[in-house]
Amino acid sequence: MLRFSTKMVEELVRDEDDNVALALFLRSFENGKKVFYTRMKVAKTELAQNQKYIRESLKTDDYAKAKQAAYLRYSEITQRQTQGLNIKSISVAQSLDSFIGDYQDKVSKGQSGYTANILRNLRKSIDIYWREYIGKKNLDDV
Repeated sequence: MLRFSTKMVEELVRDEDDNVALALFLRSFENGKKVFYTRMKVAKTELAQNQKYIRESLKTDDYAKAKQAAYLRYSEITQRQTQGLNIKSISVAQSLDSFIGDYQDKVSKGQSGYTANILRNLRKSIDIYWREYIGKKNLDDV
């Protein structure tokens, strides 16, 4: 297991309340590898699965690329919040798994209108058609 240390490199953006809205961090691992990541404050937490901050790896050890990628991602998140779109989007496959799990729970509880036969048909249809063709796409894009 690799251990790491983290330090803030730079505060890039502050919000109207003078809180850090976008910051750049450097994570240094024991093996010498370094990776930049960013932390972004979320104004509308309901669009980010109730998270106040989003932390994402920028997948680079180059400062200039990391800074540019952080600004780009922050602008994407800001735009999504303005439009009322989910910030932390889930894939179609994740959504389908959640749906099947919920349906299976209702079948096992014997809830009216939910049957094992329909569950079996849904699984088959989802696995044959949906997962293969659009399973990797974000749910918001479909």
